Amino acid sequence: DEVYTCVVTSGKYTSSAASETSVKLNTFSVEAISKEVKKETETIVSCKITGIDEGMSIAWSGFTTGADFVASSGSYDSSSNSQTGTLTVKSGAVETDKTYTCTVSSTVNTASAAKTINVDLNVYDVEAISKDAFVGTSTTVSCKISDLQALATVTWKKGSQVVTTGAVQGTLEQDKTQTSTLTVASPQDDEVYTCVVTS
Repeated sequence: DEVYTCVVTSGKYTSSAASETSVKLNTFSVEAISKEVKKETETIVSCKITGIDEGMSIAWSGFTTGADFVASSGSYDSSSNSQTGTLTVKSGAVETDKTYTCTVSSTVNTASAAKTINVDLNVYDVEAISKDAFVGTSTTVSCKISDLQALATVTWKKGSQVVTTGAVQGTLEQDKTQTSTLTVASPQDDEVYTCVVTS
């Protein structure tokens, strides 16, 4: 933020005193908070505004009204001079990667320029790779994650019990797929393992 001074002097009366007033230039920044989310999962995309003295007007575009989103909102935090605008995207709209647009403008100074920024929603999918195994024979179960932008964290569960957690085994392939594999030492009965992916 900067302060500029406007100095006014009379061009007619040289003996008149000059008058000056301060004009403050308020600068703010807008950050796109892009995210990755599992296919067909309701989610929230957001943009964050910092360096503001009052609430800003936030408008979202890039969606079909009613079909894509549930609601949009924004909250101003006076302690940090920041505001976050959110757009809740319906699960039915989370099928492929999309870009939503967040436009921010002042609610006080109508002469100020609006700032527009793109927020990306990257959609990935998870496929369970089930298999048959002999009783008591060591085997593996796997899940394949496709269309990821970066390494994910995978937590494996047996029922409600966490078995292991950590980064996906292997590397991000050129086709943006990863496979996480869990070794089951000695299966005795039909068992269900759950692959929980956190991007």
